[in-house]
Amino acid sequence: APLLIPGLLTALGVVLWPWLQPNPAHTLLALGALALIALAVGERGLGWLATWAAALCLGLTAPGLRAPGPLLDGPVQLRGEVVEVRGGRAILQVSQLGATPLTGPVELSGGGDLRVGDRVSVRGEARPLGREALPGEPDPVRDDLLRGLRSGVRAQSTLVLGAFPGPAPPDPFEHATHRGLLRALALGDRAGLDDDTKALLRRTGTTHLVSVSGLHFVMIAAMASGIVTALIRPLSLLRPQGGLNRLAPLAGLGALLAFGELVGWPIPAVRAGWMTAGVVAGQATARGANPWNLLGLAAGVMVVCEPSAARSVSAWLSFGAVMGMLTVGQKLSRFVPPDLPWLVKGLAGAVTTTFGATAGTLPVSVWIFQELSLTAPLANLVAIPLTSIFATPGALLALGGGGVLPLAIADGACEATILWLRLIDAPVAHPAAGPLGAALIVLACLCARHHGLAGVFALLSLLRLIP
Repeated sequence: APLLIPGLLTALGVVLWPWLQPNPAHTLLALGALALIALAVGERGLGWLATWAAALCLGLTAPGLRAPGPLLDGPVQLRGEVVEVRGGRAILQVSQLGATPLTGPVELSGGGDLRVGDRVSVRGEARPLGREALPGEPDPVRDDLLRGLRSGVRAQSTLVLGAFPGPAPPDPFEHATHRGLLRALALGDRAGLDDDTKALLRRTGTTHLVSVSGLHFVMIAAMASGIVTALIRPLSLLRPQGGLNRLAPLAGLGALLAFGELVGWPIPAVRAGWMTAGVVAGQATARGANPWNLLGLAAGVMVVCEPSAARSVSAWLSFGAVMGMLTVGQKLSRFVPPDLPWLVKGLAGAVTTTFGATAGTLPVSVWIFQELSLTAPLANLVAIPLTSIFATPGALLALGGGGVLPLAIADGACEATILWLRLIDAPVAHPAAGPLGAALIVLACLCARHHGLAGVFALLSLLRLIP
């Protein structure tokens, strides 16, 4: 997996950037020199070292190439475009301050119900950003630096430009019992979830079900590829060497890009999108795809395009879940006998995948959230098949105008999922491992193939959890 280490080193360079801020021009020269050395030497040891050093330089350079946002203080009148919405706050890419052209991001609070892509005019009170973090929590000041944020604006009035009153578009989930949950499953939009459902998902360790993940992109790509395959099959039979068979993977790639735009490209979607695109490209070229290569590619491209993703808890959870499935999940799957009936084998695969994803997200859970759902493996054992086989595909089909039947199936699956989660609902544990304990858990997962080392790291991390 030659792309894995460069991708991780690029992310490491971005993480180190607040402490190491080299001159961007010098770093770019070093990057170019190292890349030339790697090309000249080839795949020998020095070439790999040059490639890894170039990846680290790329990570150290990426944040410094972005122009920081404006430093504002006092009453302001701004115009700009909403590029991200997080909870009650939005990131506004400013285009105008009063009558003066100005570019750069600012954080906007109190702006009302805004969506990504809205062009707004805001009047409010600005102040330089300065935040305090709890012990052990990632430093929000460094996160702001990576995002280019230097100012926040508390809105007093907000006007969405170009918005005209009119009939709202029809909601495909309007008549469903679990309308908010279906929308969250299809689009990752949790605004319609009630507080009780959110708390239930958190206590049972199933919050990931309502995040846009690789499952969504695989389904979207598969649907588009299947439709195009059915349409071109007669032509491909007439001209088997005409290259028509490659249209189906390309259609899947186009569909997943369109879906990413629809959901606003949250961090898990970026990771899933790049990995799924790699799989589609591997199918189109008949080369296949190594999941570790795809993971490294997604990590490197993501942090270069958006450096703040390297310090995002959402990214840590998304990549951690995949790494857990590729290490712990695959290790556990070796204990499943190959001659089992397909239904039992599928159930065993779901168990190993669930345990792997849980192990991969455990470091973040015990460090950042200090929450550990004791019923998560059992909850996911039933909830994942229900949502991935019935609820999410049905919701996506209903979203695309698939009719009443997919919506009814999806709604019924949501009802069964909620009943199951309520049945096994239990209080969560609150461990506090700290950064060292989280690092030990990561090492235990990465050493899953070596039982002795994995056991030592797991024992040390357990000692960190004991007060």
